[in-house]
Amino acid sequence: MSQNAKEKFFENKARLWTTIIVVLLILGVVLYAIGFRIGGKYLIGKVGSLEMTIPLKNTSIYIDQTEKIITSEENQDTIIPLSPGNHSIIVSHEGYYPWTKEFEVPSGGRTELKAIFASQNASGLIIGPKDPEYVKIKESITKSHLPTKASPITSQDGKVTAWIEGNSVLAQVNGELTDVIDPTAPIRNIDFYKGRSDALVFSTGDNIYVVEVSHVGTQNFLPLYVGHSPSFVTADSNSLYVLDGNSLLQVTI
Repeated sequence: MSQNAKEKFFENKARLWTTIIVVLLILGVVLYAIGFRIGGKYLIGKVGSLEMTIPLKNTSIYIDQTEKIITSEENQDTIIPLSPGNHSIIVSHEGYYPWTKEFEVPSGGRTELKAIFASQNASGLIIGPKDPEYVKIKESITKSHLPTKASPITSQDGKVTAWIEGNSVLAQVNGELTDVIDPTAPIRNIDFYKGRSDALVFSTGDNIYVVEVSHVGTQNFLPLYVGHSPSFVTADSNSLYVLDGNSLLQVTI
């Protein structure tokens, strides 16, 4: 091959690689502009989103250890665009235990999560013997029975049932049985948390706890109330009637 032919060959090769690089860059810009990202097992996928409703103002949301948003109002609907793949979240608010979760965003899809806000200092009202509802509320706690497989509790949406077997909390979700938690101390009471189907509140030892039904992506297990062998029944969607020794209270959750 002559010298001129060699120079021409390398010149054409250089032009070819330059053209390929330019095309790839243009393609990358176009894909980015229409919402595609490199992420996780999808390699290249379309941007998805995380969607949450955050009940408390001034709540910080961290995605992959980076602060993404601070809510500015109560019950704020929050949509965070994310690359497809696996992520982690921390939801933090002063005076509450942090809530964490690992989750996956599908390519071009959305993931919905619902955080649990458990106060580090439970507050409530004392219900005295002179209250006309005192006896009725107290008896509803002392006469309550734990649910069984034959007579389980059912979530408001009808999607989940739960019961106690031995001292284990079991739940059936979409036909699948889940061993939710197995505390050491005997369980005294159990109910669905705030009417939700994804979390349960139960009393054991000197505490009342909330626990998520699913173990997927970090199972949150948080204290709601600390006392002396407290028992409870649900008062409404935001509070419990708690019998703590001789004290009867309505505790906000």
